[in-house]
This record gives sequence, structure tokens and C-alpha cells, in this order.
Amino acid sequence: MLFDYATLKVIWWIFIAALFVIFFILGGRDFGVSILLPILGRTDEDRRLIINSIGPTWEGNQVWFVTAGGATFAAWPIVYATAFSGMYFALLLVLLALILRPPGIDFRSKLPSKAWRSVWDWSLFISGFVPALVFGVGLGNLLLGVPFQFNDILQSEYTGSFFALLNPFAILFGLCTVAILTLQGGLYLQKKLAVDFTDRIIRVNIICALGFVTLFVLIGFWLMWGVNGYQIDTIGNLQGSLNPPNKIVSVAPQAWLKHYHAIPWLWVFPALSIVYALIAAMSAAKNWANLGMVMSSLTITCALITANIALFPFILPSSINPNHSITLWDAVSSHRTLQYMFWVTIVFLPIVLAYTYWVFRVMSGKLNVSNTLNKPEAY
Repeated sequence: MLFDYATLKVIWWIFIAALFVIFFILGGRDFGVSILLPILGRTDEDRRLIINSIGPTWEGNQVWFVTAGGATFAAWPIVYATAFSGMYFALLLVLLALILRPPGIDFRSKLPSKAWRSVWDWSLFISGFVPALVFGVGLGNLLLGVPFQFNDILQSEYTGSFFALLNPFAILFGLCTVAILTLQGGLYLQKKLAVDFTDRIIRVNIICALGFVTLFVLIGFWLMWGVNGYQIDTIGNLQGSLNPPNKIVSVAPQAWLKHYHAIPWLWVFPALSIVYALIAAMSAAKNWANLGMVMSSLTITCALITANIALFPFILPSSINPNHSITLWDAVSSHRTLQYMFWVTIVFLPIVLAYTYWVFRVMSGKLNVSNTLNKPEAY
């Protein structure tokens, strides 16, 4: 085979992380637009324009979440089984929120009633705000540790509850996620909509960018001084098929920062997250929407890389039995499975990315009342 088993384990960690980054950039844009719908949409025409800005492309963006979930199932089956069974209610809440988007977009304009349209407008807001918040809360809980362990036949036993996930640190993470995804959606609207929206959008974008920076810095200090991290003390041969319980893991202060202390240049990623967000705020203020979108996308990318570097090689740390934590070394499918999936990804991922770029290129351009709302397909 082209790659040894340990190398493929790392490659698939990179692939899955990249899929989630793409989803948060593209799908996050739709979350942000949905969150801003009742905030920026003062009239029915305003709200219809905001919905139309994502109408042709939101379904394709959401597929990246399905792809990331499918890749997790195929490459990390233990992670998929543990996360989806243990955090069932949180993931169900995300699913129910996402289900609101298709009828919200398709049914909103079926009746002229203000009450009818208001219900679907707030449904769209929920479809953006709830997933953004829950994804951030979930990431925050990964850094705290998830309450699960394996029994004698390697079945995961989750002992936590949905409300236990809503702790202060995780909620701070969730609000930080909401801020950056709202910025992503706001900069897209600033780029897509006519000048009538500019002043309103600029204010919101600056607030979201500065809010993200503030929350991101607070999370960093909290992580440094108030959260214990995980580190592997002993583990088996990384070239072999490993069982998650067969290792020794210790919990120590600032353990999540050990990679940053060992390789100082890695600090560039959290630093760039802040710098890019500030440039995005400046771009919004100057009405440089295209540059702002690039900066907000880079902010999302660097922020997720920052979290992944801290967690590496952990995927699901266990808070009740650290030795049972799931890592990229012991969560994966067989060597042959990863090899076949690697070649499928190398062939098809560039094709999908090229198609996605083409779609956005075709759908580019400003929206306004004259070129949009008078069309029969307007939402």
C-alpha cells in the first residue's frame, strides 16, 4: 500500500477536519444569514431578498455536513457510534432545527398573511442560531471531556445528560461560534445585497467581529488557567489496530497547550484568528465585502485549526475514564478501508469543489427588488 497505517490515520484526521472546515465556511454562511433575517429584514421585501440570497445554494452547502458525517462513520466508526448515541438529544436538536429550513424557504411566500410569514421567518432564525450554538457547545465540551466509557465488550456507556452540556465554558464557546458564523453570513449579505442594506449590515458585522475576538480571547485564557487537558502517557503500536481502552492517559493543567509549547510557531493560528477577524471588521467598515468574506473564512479556518491542534490526537476525550478516550490512533477503520477511501477522496473531492466554485460563480452578483422579487421562482 502507498501509505502505512499510522500515516493514513493522520491523513484521515486532516480530511475530516477539512470537511468540517468547508461546512462551517459554506454552511456557516447560511446559518449566519438565517440568524440575521429578523435583525436586518425590516420589511417583507427585505426579508425575501435575504432569503433569496441563499435560496439557490443552501442545499449544496448543507451536503458538506452530511459528507463530514459520512466520512466520520466510515473512517472513525467508534467515534460515530459513541458521539451519536451519547449526544443523541443534542444532535437531534440540530437535526430538528435544520429540518425547519426547507419549509421555511419554500412555504414562506405561499400565503400573503403576515403571521404566516413571520412564523417561517423565525423558523429560519432557529434553523441558523440553534445549530451554530450547539456545534460550538459541543466543541467546548470536547475540551472539557465527555462523560463516557467502554464496557467489557467495547460498547460505549454515556452517563451525561443534555443539560450537563450547557455549562458556562461550553456556552461561551457556543456564543463565539454564533458570532463568527453570523459575521460570515453578514459579510455575504453585504456583498450580495444592494446599498440600501449597507449601513445596517456594517454595524452588525463590526459587532460580530469584535464579539468573536473578545470571546475567543476569553476562551483562550479560560483554557489556559481553568481547564485541564489530556495527554497520552503510553499507547500501543500506532501501526496496529488499537482498542481505545488499551492506553494510559493523564489529565493535567495546560495539557491542551502542550503542542503550542513544544512547537511555538503553532501560536500563529490563534493569532491569525484574531488578526483576520479584525481585518474582516475593517473590511466591513470600508464596505470591502469580498475581502471581508475571505477574512471571515480564514478566521473560521484558523479557529478550527487552533482547536484541532489543542485536541490532537484526541477526538473524544473521556471525563470519567481518561484511559477510554478516543484518539485518531485507535478510532479508525482498517488499513485497507482507509486506503480505498483515500483514493476515492482524492478523485472526487476536487470535482465537488470545482462544481461548488462554478455554482457560486454562476450565482454571483447583486440582488435587488427589480431583478429578484418579480420572478416567479422568488421565495
